[in-house]
Amino acid sequence: MSSPRRFSQVPYQGPPGSTELLLVRHGASTDAVEGEDFELLEGHGNPALSDIGREQAEFVGVRLARQQFEALYVTTLRRTAETAAPLVRTYAKCAWANGMGASSGRKLPTAIRSLYG
Repeated sequence: MSSPRRFSQVPYQGPPGSTELLLVRHGASTDAVEGEDFELLEGHGNPALSDIGREQAEFVGVRLARQQFEALYVTTLRRTAETAAPLVRTYAKCAWANGMGASSGRKLPTAIRSLYG
């Protein structure tokens, strides 16, 4: 009697020339408190990260430091820039990042670029 056929999963590989996009949500922000001012930016709440949010941002910075990126984009909201800051600091120190983009004439993106800028 013959063995049943097997159908194994194969790790995903994008097609040649495809772009991989990684999305990260901002860390937890400070609470809105009734009776206290709550800053708005372009109609959106613009609070800073809470202590927990800063801890989350540091964790993401460490975790994603092993990834190679060509660009990092954030919105103009404070909590998104604060979430990205640890990754930017870590990213600037990575050995693999040295000379990145030199062949295309682009500079290493050590600063946060805004989607809306």
